[in-house]
Amino acid sequence: MYKIKKICIIGTGYAAFNHFRCFNKLLKQKIIIVTRSIKKNKNLQKFGKKALIVQGIKNISKKIDGFVIAVPWHQNDNYLKIFRNNKKPILFEKPLSLARQNILSISYKKNKFVALNRRYYKTIKYIKKKVSKNKKEIIDVELNLSENFNLFKKRFKKPQKFLIFFSSIHYLDLIIFLFGNPYNFKVLKRLFNKNEVSSGHYICNYKNFNCRINIFNNSSENNKLIIRFKNGEVFILNPIEKLKVYKSMKKENLGNNKYYIPILKKEIVDLKSHFKYGFFSQANAFLKNKMKPNIKEYLTTHNFIEKFI
Repeated sequence: MYKIKKICIIGTGYAAFNHFRCFNKLLKQKIIIVTRSIKKNKNLQKFGKKALIVQGIKNISKKIDGFVIAVPWHQNDNYLKIFRNNKKPILFEKPLSLARQNILSISYKKNKFVALNRRYYKTIKYIKKKVSKNKKEIIDVELNLSENFNLFKKRFKKPQKFLIFFSSIHYLDLIIFLFGNPYNFKVLKRLFNKNEVSSGHYICNYKNFNCRINIFNNSSENNKLIIRFKNGEVFILNPIEKLKVYKSMKKENLGNNKYYIPILKKEIVDLKSHFKYGFFSQANAFLKNKMKPNIKEYLTTHNFIEKFI
């Protein structure tokens, strides 16, 4: 039984529509969509008759059980102020704010959450369960990220250093989600400097292992997470929707030569959903009041990301 039965989504863009599709599947009541202008907004057509369109937040009914704030990122700070004292559950699209002080001001609010949908991937859920039971068995973690800085600057008109809050945030959040906050952080080479933006290399120290994080500019590869265990198991996410678990090696022939290849023990592919990956499980958790992370938990991710800037 859902504890939240009537949802209001503020925003009409790509993220808002993907939230709408999930909640519309889960709830019987019409989803309320809030826009600044009904006449000028062409995005409203895709919501169809299954949505109740409202112009302006002042016209939102008081009989709402929960809100989703999916507005352009630069408006989030304004909505943090508007909904600061609202006691209903509220899900904010990332990034919550670029200013830590604005997040700190509401960090004690337990009814506010941030949409980091990668946490809800089937692949990540499987790894989380494994890591929670066998964290002491990890010997090495490696995360490789590929970004396009020029495209980001063109699209968002912001300094390139803020790129990590928009794209890489999902993957860097997974480091915090899966392994916790590192006790030490080392910069081998900074991503952003006066001469160029090419690559950044960092090491996070945990009790029993190190996590190496490499961020490259416009590299021809998928984002990749590799976790190695003492028993020889290797978990590889490449891309994040595909998890392959290897254990032991076997001989094979390549022409006249013999060579060793890793044995694939398990494969999990999260590419069958009709919804944007992770969104449906995230919506389900929000309706059941089981949503994570809340603002206080998100603040750990925010502080972690600031170390890369």
